[in-house]
Amino acid sequence: MDGRSVALIGYGAIGRALAGLLGGEPRLAAVLVRDTGVPAARAGLPESVRVTSDVRELLAEEPDLVVECAGQRAVADHARPILTAGVPLMVTSTGALATPGLLDELTALGGRSWCRPGPSRGSTAWVP
Repeated sequence: MDGRSVALIGYGAIGRALAGLLGGEPRLAAVLVRDTGVPAARAGLPESVRVTSDVRELLAEEPDLVVECAGQRAVADHARPILTAGVPLMVTSTGALATPGLLDELTALGGRSWCRPGPSRGSTAWVP
């Protein structure tokens, strides 16, 4: 498929809201959820969107950007393989960056980070 694509980590309130905004370009390519969340996410998304609990399957969709919408643990669990694959990552759960050493480790993966702080609007993106 041509055009830009986005993948999401998480399909809770933030993930569903963001998915609802993606309809044309960029298109929603994949959503990563816990094993137990696959059926609910699958039911709420078009068949064209890959729903998976495996970050490798998310990356197989070759998204142009991954947006984390799942909480601090998701950043620690999934940021490394995403950035190592050379895919930009936007983090909404910026509190994860207070984890000792995590910010330095993610930045060392070769990317640059930007942070847009603000009440309920903070986000950080790493671009390889």
